[in-house]
Amino acid sequence: MLIPLILATIAAIFSASTNHIDKYLISKVIKNADYRALALSSTIIAGGVMTLIYLPICNFNPSFDLPSILLLLFNSALYATATIVYFLALNRDDTTIIAILLQLIPVFMLFISPLVLGNQHISPLQLIGSAIITFAAITVTYEPSKKKFSKEKFITFAMMAFSSSAYAIWLIIERYTNQSHDYNQTILWTNPTLLIVGIVIFCPIEKIPRIVHRNAQK
Repeated sequence: MLIPLILATIAAIFSASTNHIDKYLISKVIKNADYRALALSSTIIAGGVMTLIYLPICNFNPSFDLPSILLLLFNSALYATATIVYFLALNRDDTTIIAILLQLIPVFMLFISPLVLGNQHISPLQLIGSAIITFAAITVTYEPSKKKFSKEKFITFAMMAFSSSAYAIWLIIERYTNQSHDYNQTILWTNPTLLIVGIVIFCPIEKIPRIVHRNAQK
C-alpha cells in the first residue's frame, strides 16, 4: 500500500508542475493564445519521439492487430481533444483552479471503468472521496465577495469536466487494450496513432486560437 501511495504522490507532483509550466507557456511565451505550438508538442513531437523510444524496447517488432490500432487511433483523438480543451480552460483561469478541476478525472474513471473493464467494484469510501472532489470542484466556481457562483468560472468548470471525462475514457481504453496485449506494445502503438492525429488536427486547430482571442477581446 505504501509504494502505490508514494508513486501516486510523485505523479501528482509532476502533474502539478506540468500545469504551472503550461500556464507559463500560455501566458508568457505564446502570443495571442496561439495553441498550435503546444498542440504540436503534445501530439506530433511527443508521438514521434516516444515511437522512436519504444521501437527498440519492443525489439523493433510493431506487430499489432488492426482493431486495436483503430481503437488506439480513436483514443489518441480523444486525448488530443481533451488536451486542447484543457489548454483553452487554462488560458481562462488560474492554474490552482485548473489543477483542482483535473481531480475530476478519477471521479469519472470510478464510474466509467466498471462499464468497460469489468470486475471493478465501487466501495463506499470511494463514493465519499468522489463526492468530496466533486463538491470541491463546484465550490471553486463560487465567489465569496459577490456571494454567487461565477458564470465565467462555471464555464471553466464545464470545459474541465469535459476534458477530465475525455482523459478518463482515454486512460480506461488504454487499460482495456493492455488486458489483451503487452504493455510496451500498447504504448508503442499509442504514440504513432497520436502522431497521426496530430498531423490531422494541426491545420484545423490554427483557426481555434484566433476565434478564442477575438471572443476574449469582446
